Amino acid sequence: MNPMDTATNKALKILKDKSRKLRIIPEFARNTLLQKWAIVVCLGLILSLLLSPRIHFSRPDYKVGMIAIHDVKADRDFLVEDRVSTEQKKMEILADVKTVYDYDSDLQTQTETNLNKAFLAIEESYLRFENENESENLSDAAKQRTLMQAQRYFEKYLGIPLTNDAFEILHRYHFSSSIAKKISKLMGSVIRPAWITNVTFLKQDLEKGIIIRDLKTLSEKEMKNLASIRHMNHMEVLLLRKANQLMRYDRADIRKVGISLAKKMIQPNLTFNKSATDLKKQYETAYRKQAEKSKA
Repeated sequence: MNPMDTATNKALKILKDKSRKLRIIPEFARNTLLQKWAIVVCLGLILSLLLSPRIHFSRPDYKVGMIAIHDVKADRDFLVEDRVSTEQKKMEILADVKTVYDYDSDLQTQTETNLNKAFLAIEESYLRFENENESENLSDAAKQRTLMQAQRYFEKYLGIPLTNDAFEILHRYHFSSSIAKKISKLMGSVIRPAWITNVTFLKQDLEKGIIIRDLKTLSEKEMKNLASIRHMNHMEVLLLRKANQLMRYDRADIRKVGISLAKKMIQPNLTFNKSATDLKKQYETAYRKQAEKSKA
């Protein structure tokens, strides 16, 4: 037998004898099964403490502005906004919203009405002026003042300024209503078959289309192909082409003043509606947010 084992057994025997005599260990603790379970429980507690070095037995008292030494787990859920993702999603939503344009279908009719009224009024005034001139023999200065007054009156009716050359040509032909009809026909050939705008469409509009709202009926429709919409920058070329067709038998000065007046009187009948577009963007953003909350 190994002398070391013999010495160990003797020491254990002596300790057992002494413990029985001195009754250091209670009687129930001498149960072998109980001792084994006690060892298991103690080892478990020791391992738990070793594996969880950050366990706290008291709640830390943190205040606003203090720096936490360790990670703190909140007792409730907090919503933290991801600003970058939120802004990116907002931009995507806004990119999907189509731009709103107002279409005024009565604009051309109103313009033609103003044109005919102006020519009719100035024609009557001119005939009255001629009669007064013949009867009273007005001086050249008085004639000039009367003509200048007539020009201002004519411009007020039309809503556009006239050059002296244009007014002189109209005066030469006694402000004939036939000229007004020719100008009206020229404008109608350019405006009536198409939408006209002074806005340069964005890439988004060209790719996804726009919404056209009729001011007369208040109805809306989507338009994806914008090729048929004419720009104000192209009006002069179109008027020259149409004038060569419709006024080819007229004198050059009449054709010149017709193109000049038509160009000034033509206004865009398709205009950008910023307030309606912004309202649609706000509605779409609120709708998407509500939809995401419902899913969550």
